[in-house]
Amino acid sequence: MRRSSLHLLVALLFVSVFANAQPTKTAEGISFVYANAEAASVSLVGDFNAWSKEAHPMSKAGDGTWSVTVPLLPGTYQYAYSVDGSSIEIDPANPLTFESIDGRRLNSLVSVSDDGSLRTQGYPVRMNLDDNYEKKGGTVYLNIVFRHHVPLYYSAQTDRIEAPFVRQHALRDYFQMADVIQRYPNVHATVALSPTLLWQLQEIYVKRLEPYIAKYRAMNPRSADMDAARFLREMKGKTDPWIDACLTPAEQLTDEDKAWLYKNEWNAFTMSEVRLYRFPELMELYAKWRDANGNPSYTVDELRLLKFFAIFSNFDSEFYERRVPLIQTGTRIYRSLDLRDLVSFRSDGKYYLKRAITEEDCRRIVASAWYIMASIQPAFDKTKFDSRAMIGQLELAASSYSDAILPLLINSDIAKQADPNVSLPAAYMHPEDADAQLKMSLTAYQKYFNYTPTGYVAPFGAISPAVIPLLKDNGFDWFVSDEQVLKNSSPKNLPSTLPYSVTIDGKTMYGAFSNSLLTNRINWSYRNYYAENSADDFISNVLAMAPNNPKKHALVTVVIDGDDAWQYYQRDIDGKGIMNGIYRKLNKLFKTRAVVSVTLSEYVKGNRLRGIPANKVDDFDGIKELAAGSRFNGKFNMWIGSREMNKAWDYLRQARTDLGKGAAAVTTVEYLDNFTQQPMNFFYAATSPHWMQLFNSSSVQGMPPKPFEVQFRNQLADAYVTAGLAKPTKFDAFVNPADFSPEWSKPRKRTTVTFLCKLVDREAITSVFIAGNRKELANMEPNTIRMWDNGENGDKNYGDNQWTLIVELDEGDLLYKYCNSGGQGTWDGAETFPDEWRRIKIEGDKMTIEDIFARIKNKY
Repeated sequence: MRRSSLHLLVALLFVSVFANAQPTKTAEGISFVYANAEAASVSLVGDFNAWSKEAHPMSKAGDGTWSVTVPLLPGTYQYAYSVDGSSIEIDPANPLTFESIDGRRLNSLVSVSDDGSLRTQGYPVRMNLDDNYEKKGGTVYLNIVFRHHVPLYYSAQTDRIEAPFVRQHALRDYFQMADVIQRYPNVHATVALSPTLLWQLQEIYVKRLEPYIAKYRAMNPRSADMDAARFLREMKGKTDPWIDACLTPAEQLTDEDKAWLYKNEWNAFTMSEVRLYRFPELMELYAKWRDANGNPSYTVDELRLLKFFAIFSNFDSEFYERRVPLIQTGTRIYRSLDLRDLVSFRSDGKYYLKRAITEEDCRRIVASAWYIMASIQPAFDKTKFDSRAMIGQLELAASSYSDAILPLLINSDIAKQADPNVSLPAAYMHPEDADAQLKMSLTAYQKYFNYTPTGYVAPFGAISPAVIPLLKDNGFDWFVSDEQVLKNSSPKNLPSTLPYSVTIDGKTMYGAFSNSLLTNRINWSYRNYYAENSADDFISNVLAMAPNNPKKHALVTVVIDGDDAWQYYQRDIDGKGIMNGIYRKLNKLFKTRAVVSVTLSEYVKGNRLRGIPANKVDDFDGIKELAAGSRFNGKFNMWIGSREMNKAWDYLRQARTDLGKGAAAVTTVEYLDNFTQQPMNFFYAATSPHWMQLFNSSSVQGMPPKPFEVQFRNQLADAYVTAGLAKPTKFDAFVNPADFSPEWSKPRKRTTVTFLCKLVDREAITSVFIAGNRKELANMEPNTIRMWDNGENGDKNYGDNQWTLIVELDEGDLLYKYCNSGGQGTWDGAETFPDEWRRIKIEGDKMTIEDIFARIKNKY
């Protein structure tokens, strides 16, 4: 399918552009204009720039309007305006909005068509499967890189993991990463896993739970159990608090157990709102908790259900829907896992329990979680790519020990080079820390995979010239950064569709630079697309980068954050659809050589079994001056520069001094085998960019920072105590949560609206449906919101062909139209005026809107 096919299909949703509405098309891109004479600063935020307040600052004109022009690829985007850094306002000139699943976020929506023209539309309609793409020009070698990085949530003081995220991501992301790709043998990719992730997974969860897991019954994949009573006697408090609570009988839960389940900031509801809404029974518990301001009176049965869901709701959705084969796990062989007797999937996109939950089910779900976590390492072992034998699909690449931003560890003043206006703390200069973290990463790969990576995936593309010699000295051949860094490097205007060599101090490496627009589309924009639309859009954009000359080729790199994006996908559960769609298309495109997925080592060395020629590094163009920066606008401001982040760096610098300038990390396998005896393990854990990023108040859509600040300070305290020093008292709290919660557009007054649609010259096939730019009207998704002609639900007369819907809507401009049956998410079936929408202003306490199906009044 050609790239235009998607946009021809979605043209059914297009509406006429306002004569003077925002945004507008210009020769330079899409122009956004916002009127606010009183504002001191305004920036454009949206899913095209990862909701960054810094990416697109707006300029103020004399008439009090603010403007910025942004080049946007074809697609549908959400956006808003950040005003004075403290409030988020939707575009008052654009009537089309999109509500978050919980109704707490309201953003403006804009779409760019294939020719760059502007359209105001809903999200694209559901596409049919079509993997036929015409090859034009040369081959595109696609280098997909997945990053899996979880900071150290383990506490030496409590000897357990203090947050649910390691387990959550392990159950959702890691096994499936290695499992799904095996279904598509022509697809190769790269994956980087941080050592802090690997150690917590293997040493805390897999090893500590294993002695209590019951023997697997080979013929019953629905049988999983464990000795919960013995576990609680011997190991309570040694994995994580939610596992302890799940294994404790509901009537015996202590106040501390209950606090972990529903009172602490991290609780059983700690997950994306999208995921939470997929479990109706959990949502009922959440509603009760919310209505009671976090202090509900749960019954024993409700507590049992809550502790069960604290584990169960974080499984990859595939385990709810089919029997999933697993891998040999240590001393046991668990061939498959099947949870379908517990839950069923319904057409509303939600998972419903089939029966009441028992204590046996709670034990079973913890045991099932262990089987998945224990299968992760074997799964990666099975699929890892061996460049010498040319077998395997996943090349393992390294990060640093804690996924740290190495340029800032070497010399934090480098941030000034990337942004001369940034306000920095006193310099942190410890290149030996960067070197040690690289060595620790290599050691972890040797221990857990018997593998030595030759590639380094820079966290968030963060790189600097000083990093290159360290990488080379540690045996790395290549690195992956971001095209924002390449853009600032010299020579200028180097395309990101080629690899480059970099020589610093006589040491040469080669690198690839990720396409930041495609990275943002996967991490942000596709969250509200249908899976096939996303997969088609992604592949179409990759194909568009093919050189015109069929004898030449391109190398396109896309780095995907494998931990965070998928849980926010509203129309594609767990991102399963898009990844299977991309893999399925790549599997077929490999045969035509239009797009060939490769690892970077494979691209350089070649792979005769796959028909991939070797590419000599000596022939790569050279970067004369590598810029220091990251994928965040080519700067380091995501981790340094604000009051809170600078305070964290002050603490790091002070702790490093107290631990001793000569303090050196153990980088051999001893640091993993005797983890809790090594103070630098904890100190380096505090250098994770995860903490700094959450202390960044310029990030619009961050998590509550306070519990992460506690974890950061606890890591420093663990480093002191492990080193034999007194627990520090000078590292005071420095985060004010109120500074991290921008005020979004205020909720509008609600109006009770009655829609009446008369069918005059036709009958409804199954029903009349209505779609409009409100969450209650499916955010313009067709064939989703049903109207009624049954004498009930507000309808007056049964069978009179006048269809009714009564709903509460926010005041403001409403775009809407009707359709006469068809598939959900498509405009199949009869619809009224596919190119035009009706428009009306919603206002007052009550209003009635009367329409005739095939006649338009209130024309948009």
